Amino acid sequence: MEDVAVVSPSLPRISIGSGRRTHTLPVWSEPQLVAANDQTKLQNMLPARACVRVLTTRPGAGCGGEPERVSAHTPLKGQAMKAIAASLSLVFASGAQAQSLVDKYELSERCGKRAAEVFAKATEETAGLTIAADNYENHYNSRFNKCFYLESHQRGAMRSLMLLDLNDHKEIGAYIGQLDSQDPIKCVLQEKRCKTQEEWQTLIKPFMED
Repeated sequence: MEDVAVVSPSLPRISIGSGRRTHTLPVWSEPQLVAANDQTKLQNMLPARACVRVLTTRPGAGCGGEPERVSAHTPLKGQAMKAIAASLSLVFASGAQAQSLVDKYELSERCGKRAAEVFAKATEETAGLTIAADNYENHYNSRFNKCFYLESHQRGAMRSLMLLDLNDHKEIGAYIGQLDSQDPIKCVLQEKRCKTQEEWQTLIKPFMED
């Protein structure tokens, strides 16, 4: 006979830890009587509201010979056990993924606020200069786990772009050139030199996009 585990809806246990009541659900190797559970048949304890995958069911006899509600049975060995592990892994992975999305949103919000502060300061410091800060973009890059800030300056025919790492407070690259000239005054990104603004924009894509 194949070993089976029965998720029993009766007699939930309550454990107290960290000042909070936590309900758990017992898992038995066979159906139990409501008033007299055989503790030697206890296989495991599931947290309340845990997600489980029902692989097979069977009817059983309840107390007093009356028909019992159908119980869910989950094989504990072989392929069925692997299926349970895979299902639980998906449940936990989904929860981790949701948490990851929340974390990314919060980090993006912080990046946006930090970038706005940096731009406000740059605008104040460059006010009245030949080339003043006039626009910016920011992006939280989850791959690098960094907040990148792209600041642009333009006055007349002169234009400059500067990419900053706001986490480490350092410049990653810069472009300076005349709008009517294809030869930039400066075009570099992490010590890699470029020849046009289009080439520079291509180089910064891995930083400004995920």
